[in-house]
Amino acid sequence: MNEQIIIKILVEAGGKLWQKQTERGNYSRVYFNSDTIAEAIGLEISRYHSGNISGASLDGDGISNSEGGRILSYLGGKFYFDFSDGQFHCPPSQRDYDSYVWQWFAILRKKINEANTEDVEIENRLMEILA
Repeated sequence: MNEQIIIKILVEAGGKLWQKQTERGNYSRVYFNSDTIAEAIGLEISRYHSGNISGASLDGDGISNSEGGRILSYLGGKFYFDFSDGQFHCPPSQRDYDSYVWQWFAILRKKINEANTEDVEIENRLMEILA
């Protein structure tokens, strides 16, 4: 898989690239903040002037304000793609909130796979032309 293609797709989806080099190795991840995840899963929260939640919906369906608050709290965890294992990561959820995130990650994975397939096809065509 071409790392630059993955970075491009994930950054376009709202991710932020983080890289670190240490004596123990090089680390490269793309992190997603809570606002990006909330938008991706369709979480909408409205608030009173006090900051308290006045209304909440998930993927267009109304949910209780307390449920909206619990989802927001869950979204405070770390969500990222790690290049060392080629996998998406998110914290487990006792209330199945992670299933919404995994659905979004699956969409991103599909985009990555499609882009990688196109990249391989272009490379194969170039090899045919050069042969």
